[in-house]
Amino acid sequence: MIIEPIWGLSAHQHSFFQEFLKYCDINGKDVLELGGAMPSDLVIEYLGANSWTCVQSADYEAHRSDNQKPSPEKNDGRYRPVWANAEDFLESTKEQWDIVFSIAAFEHVLKLPTVARLLPKVLKVGGSLFSIFAPIWSGPWGQHFTGSVPERFGRPHGEWTTQLIFNGPWDHLIYGTTEYLEIYTAKFDREFAEELTYQTYQSPQISRLHFEDYRYAFGVGTNNYKFYGIFDLPVEKSVTLKAQYRIVTAKYGKRKYYKNFVSSGILIYSQY
Repeated sequence: MIIEPIWGLSAHQHSFFQEFLKYCDINGKDVLELGGAMPSDLVIEYLGANSWTCVQSADYEAHRSDNQKPSPEKNDGRYRPVWANAEDFLESTKEQWDIVFSIAAFEHVLKLPTVARLLPKVLKVGGSLFSIFAPIWSGPWGQHFTGSVPERFGRPHGEWTTQLIFNGPWDHLIYGTTEYLEIYTAKFDREFAEELTYQTYQSPQISRLHFEDYRYAFGVGTNNYKFYGIFDLPVEKSVTLKAQYRIVTAKYGKRKYYKNFVSSGILIYSQY
């Protein structure tokens, strides 16, 4: 089913949700959304979900610096917004949903292994998990920046332009906090560099897990299991990228567990 971009979704939400519909039919289903709140008129009225429960973390929202904290819609019986950390909410329920759905959220969950362990018990027999999320910490642009870029730098504003233009690929993995601060002070100024450094290395908004950490946490589903990297950076097409890639792989070369540094995100689908 093709969903027209008329539901107030961002570009990446629309793209990710469209991918979700390739895997799951929500008509008549009870769905749990983790880390977001899709519009009720889309999921209930248009797509026909029997119920939709959306869980958002108040702890995460409290640390956002862009003042764009979403307000979930009111509970109307079939559509139920909940403010709670995912792990706390999952602990309190069992075999209640047909589908667990999450987009652009699992990279922010600090207790991700706990959430992954609890997910099977909240699904009905034969239930499905679908998640797609990016950017992850081990990818080329794994740091997150929330807030607008200061106008004094005269560049495009927004989170993604900061990720892709201002930060070099794998800078967050190659450098330590002091090096990062020095480099970005030279590029911009000390004030903005301090904010970038904090959000990159200290902010509790992101988990800083590697690709392989997610794969280990989610294990293998019982049926039709898919787990793979998305938005892979074509390192071989650029001499500069090759050089940066050699640096980051050499740094982690002695840690045989970590191998994937090209995938910016992950798609997971599993039936239980």
